[in-house]
Amino acid sequence: MESTVSNAFLLLGIGMITVFAVLSIVVISGHVLITLVNKYAPDPVKESKLIKPLVSTKEIAVITAVVDHITKGKGKIDSIKKLK
Repeated sequence: MESTVSNAFLLLGIGMITVFAVLSIVVISGHVLITLVNKYAPDPVKESKLIKPLVSTKEIAVITAVVDHITKGKGKIDSIKKLK
């Protein structure tokens, strides 16, 4: 009986130490991988596409002034869409 309990605790301890060691290796290797990738990998190239605005800047200024005047400074323009 005594050897069975001691064997159980021995297996429990070995199992917990093994799980801790494996998880530590995973965390450390992940940290090293992230560090290496951030250091040596090139930054992604951002492609900027110039989009022709649907409304000219003068029209946006006029619309903004009208909304500001009508709402007495409390209005906010979320988007401007051109109707067909």
